[in-house]
Amino acid sequence: MKTIIPFLILLITSCSGFNHLPNLKFEKLNEKKDLSELEENIILFSQILEGRVKNCSSVQKLQASEDVYAKSLLKHYEISLCNWSDDKLYSFLTEKFDSLPYWQQRKIIFSLENDKYQKSVRRLINIKKIDFISSEKRESIIQDILKLSVSPKEIMEAKSLVEETSEDKVKVVTRFNIFSVAEDLYRKREFEKAREYYDIVIE
Repeated sequence: MKTIIPFLILLITSCSGFNHLPNLKFEKLNEKKDLSELEENIILFSQILEGRVKNCSSVQKLQASEDVYAKSLLKHYEISLCNWSDDKLYSFLTEKFDSLPYWQQRKIIFSLENDKYQKSVRRLINIKKIDFISSEKRESIIQDILKLSVSPKEIMEAKSLVEETSEDKVKVVTRFNIFSVAEDLYRKREFEKAREYYDIVIE
């Protein structure tokens, strides 16, 4: 048991991509639990994160395990490796996605392969992606959204996004509006640019 805990800590701190993730929690281990099963789960978890294991059954095994409390990290692997249907993914993005933490939303949305889904799902993926990209890259994404829009409501929504992007491009920063510009950038998660303007205000 004493040898397993340091291994858990080493695994968590050494895996790539963990710097931006919240602290992982593992359920308290039962002393009577077969340690070979625990070790197997730890190794499998590491292999999935490193991309060495790419199958749905492995992801499902860990999600069903009582030992590993890291299901949130496996969600984007489940979506891609278990070949979610268009309807299932669309339902997830509309009903559950926005309630997830920021880091998990970003991880999921950038793991999705747009080309494999039908138009309505691809359009929704692009809309969700807007919150995680810079203003420079936003224009091309919005043009894709416009192309994928079919109903009058969708077209109006896409045109509204185009107008918002155009307004951002022509906005001139002055000493009178610099604080509001910084706040807008912060809301759009462009933190570095927002920080630059906040620093100017402070000075």
